[in-house]
Amino acid sequence: PNHIKMDPASALIYSPSHFTWMDTNYPACTPRMGYPVEVQALWIAGLRLAARRIDAVWMELAERATQSLVQHFVTPEGWLADCLRATADTPAARATMEDVVRPNQLLALTLKVPLPSATRRAILRACESLLVPGAIRSLADRPIRPELAMYPYGGHYLGDEDTQRKPTYHNGTAWSWPFPLYAEGLLEVYG
Repeated sequence: PNHIKMDPASALIYSPSHFTWMDTNYPACTPRMGYPVEVQALWIAGLRLAARRIDAVWMELAERATQSLVQHFVTPEGWLADCLRATADTPAARATMEDVVRPNQLLALTLKVPLPSATRRAILRACESLLVPGAIRSLADRPIRPELAMYPYGGHYLGDEDTQRKPTYHNGTAWSWPFPLYAEGLLEVYG
């Protein structure tokens, strides 16, 4: 009933607007409708756990979803796109890759999604630009390719709630909870 579903071709999970931690609903500043990267990381980790604990048949689905993640999410720069923007009936293969750097891709490292070594290192390099003392920003302060920018950067959570704070809530404001994901990612990649 909430329209969350698996794309049968890619084994990736489609999510409508506002079903991730970036769920500010009014104004809809970060809707991320389509295939958000952290949803895929959680899905793949869940499938791999089910394969170990319940039935190995789940591993085939986990491997297909992992291959699709690598095929559709790895950017030209080597890290993972934040979301493949799509409508409800669009398969992941035809979705549009968002050109932003966000910390959400760190969940693929910390949940141990089996990614190529170069991708794992590129994720950490990309997220370095988001670091501030004790926290990590929810969006890089500049798009990689400005002509594809989708979200206005807002690095300060100040002002009127609906017109100033909500638009910056997930578009540059620093958060402390994802910061340990970066530290754990360093340990996971470099030991």
